[in-house]
Amino acid sequence: MRVVVAARRAAVPLAGAVVLWLLGRRRAVVAATIIGVVVLLVGLVAPRLARRFDRFIARLGRGAGLLVSYGLSTLAWVIVVLPTWVVSRLVGYSQLDPGWASAGSAWNHVRGGRGPDGRPEGTTRMGALEAPRASTARRRGRLRLLIVLPLLAAVVAVAFRAAAPGQATGETAGSYDLRRRPLTATKSGDGPVSWAGVPVDEYAHDSEPWAKDFFRELTQATPLQDYVLGQRLRDFRGRYLNIVEGRRVSYTPVNPERTVWFFGGSTMFGIGQRDGHTIPSEFARLAERDGVRVRAVNFGVSADVNWVETLRFAEALSAAKEKPDLVVFYDGVNDFGLASERIDEGSIDPAVLERAPVSDQERERHRQQRVPGEVPDRLGLTVKLGATQYRRGVETARQLGAANGVPVVFVWQPSPYARAGAPADGELYRRIGFDVATLPVTTKLYADIRTASGVNPIDLTGILDGVQEPVYIDGSHTNELGANVVAGGLYRAVRRQLVR
Repeated sequence: MRVVVAARRAAVPLAGAVVLWLLGRRRAVVAATIIGVVVLLVGLVAPRLARRFDRFIARLGRGAGLLVSYGLSTLAWVIVVLPTWVVSRLVGYSQLDPGWASAGSAWNHVRGGRGPDGRPEGTTRMGALEAPRASTARRRGRLRLLIVLPLLAAVVAVAFRAAAPGQATGETAGSYDLRRRPLTATKSGDGPVSWAGVPVDEYAHDSEPWAKDFFRELTQATPLQDYVLGQRLRDFRGRYLNIVEGRRVSYTPVNPERTVWFFGGSTMFGIGQRDGHTIPSEFARLAERDGVRVRAVNFGVSADVNWVETLRFAEALSAAKEKPDLVVFYDGVNDFGLASERIDEGSIDPAVLERAPVSDQERERHRQQRVPGEVPDRLGLTVKLGATQYRRGVETARQLGAANGVPVVFVWQPSPYARAGAPADGELYRRIGFDVATLPVTTKLYADIRTASGVNPIDLTGILDGVQEPVYIDGSHTNELGANVVAGGLYRAVRRQLVR
């Protein structure tokens, strides 16, 4: 008998362990199993202690039941009883006073109608007593109007809200409700107030009071290591930054009819911009205004060069249930930077395709393996390394697109190191420690890589030159104004491929 009673006690946590195992909660399974075994052993070895424990659990259950009952009663009073009483006082109608009963319930009409005092005329009462009528009672028909009309108004408002342009239709990486206010991942005042050594302040974030909180969230959205791609995005939920299924959330209109995949590095991911104002999000907004509802899927990952993006493209194609209508590769800054960094690390063979190091530890390992020696014609070698790798990545991406019937376009992005400087750029260059005197050299170098590649991408290098206010927040990323301008140039370049 003792064994049976002990087994009954242990059955609940052990059954819970089975359920948790089916749900894949491994840590919880271990905890529930330990609790079940302990309860079983206590029941076998110390039955008196087990019975005391049973009585304690019973009292705890009764207390919890009372607490829940009181809570539900209070909730019902606040939600139902109190509002009903307020409405009764406002309309002068008591729910306990039915007023005049309807003709079908207590009166049999002979010729219908009511007298001046409101009493039925020409009727025969059908055995029911006439309900007393309070002086404050109202006609039921009017009360019904007071109830029905607000309900109809609420239904219409909900319908219009659902049909309003721009409301997202799900919680996937390509479709997410940006009007939600999810849990904030950071508390105001925590975390850094600079990014990549550049202060996050009013210089490039004027009228963007959310900027500091965004970068605090960004420091918490740590990626996962990937031995081939370098890193993958870990799902993250914040107020301004959300990652779902490994991809940055984008603005998506209702019932999208076209799907566009965007590949790129951190500038495509959207460092410096909220979810709804990255380049893909702004692209979707512009297309929507043009009558095209686009599902913008953001595959951007920090440090990605075109070759790594092509690998992600191949992976996405193999896993996709539906192929996209268009694929956009947004490159330049990281490809230029990697070519220069490879020279510093001694990896100067143009036949080798490499990705950028994604951590200081990995970068230091590369430097330790550097082959000593001088590099002749550093600028020429930078162009050769950057152009060769970019061309080979593009050729592979084009072949993948053609094999899958997916159109692919390539975009050469703007860079603060290849820019016709505006007056506002002086402060930027001071912050990033760039010698403006070398701007002609870096501008030419950036253009030479694009030209030598033979890719002939959509060239947006000068798209931000006409903006006479700060857009760059560091050596590559822009604020939301910059993303909006870039998205406008990109959409104009590919519009014909979407508007059919």
